[in-house]
Amino acid sequence: MQAMFQDNIQFNQPISSWALTRLQDGRAMFNGATRFNNNLCAWRSSLNTGAVVNLMFSSTDCESTSDPVFTNGEWVGPF
Repeated sequence: MQAMFQDNIQFNQPISSWALTRLQDGRAMFNGATRFNNNLCAWRSSLNTGAVVNLMFSSTDCESTSDPVFTNGEWVGPF
């Protein structure tokens, strides 16, 4: 899923129900997707603990675009 929606200025579909337990690389997934503004809070519990998520939410209209960090057994931010 690396760079899947990168620089796509049209994409803004609801995808919060996607399960990401097998996601290995989400780098730059929404980087430059400036129209995307869906709530991805549900992804917090389904992200693979070993996933690479650098810049996954950068340049989106998400409330927080910070990289999530896996710490103390759970994902923290950008949710």
